[in-house]
Amino acid sequence: MEIWKDVVGYEDSYEVSNSGNVRSKTRYTNHRIYGKKKVEGKLLKKMKGFTSKKSPLLRFQVELYKDGQRRRFSISRLVAEAFIPNPENKTDVNHIDGVPSNNKVGNLEWCTSSENINHAFDNRLIKSGKEIILLNKKTKEMHYFRSQMKASLFLGRYKKYLSDKILRGDTEVGEYYIFHK
Repeated sequence: MEIWKDVVGYEDSYEVSNSGNVRSKTRYTNHRIYGKKKVEGKLLKKMKGFTSKKSPLLRFQVELYKDGQRRRFSISRLVAEAFIPNPENKTDVNHIDGVPSNNKVGNLEWCTSSENINHAFDNRLIKSGKEIILLNKKTKEMHYFRSQMKASLFLGRYKKYLSDKILRGDTEVGEYYIFHK
């Protein structure tokens, strides 16, 4: 069953549902030519956007108007603000299934930017393309890292340490062999 709640900050004009739909409310406006005018509420058209310029993952947005100003909002944020408590004041909204166009309330959670990025890496939603395996020469123990930076920090070095080593063609560092994709 679809449940509707007011959009935070736009309580007089818009509602968002637990299914990820957004609609305008029936309201009266002061039209500059026609005077007071009744505007019927309707389901808003979802606009396509991307999570970033490099990402193929599609997300949906809507444009909301207030005091003559237009603003674009991510539908996932509107749903989270209306339906999901955020006692820790986390800043990001994560799509649990990794599909940014699935804005149902059960698929969303508040998170920090770091938690959001880690979720994406852990679930292979984004790939750095620079995955590293360090193999201990003596013990043959393997250490897997999703980025060169993480492996460099594991070695106690600066962030671009392994990147620099790999660019020079090095295949080992200290007590480890370096394997990369």
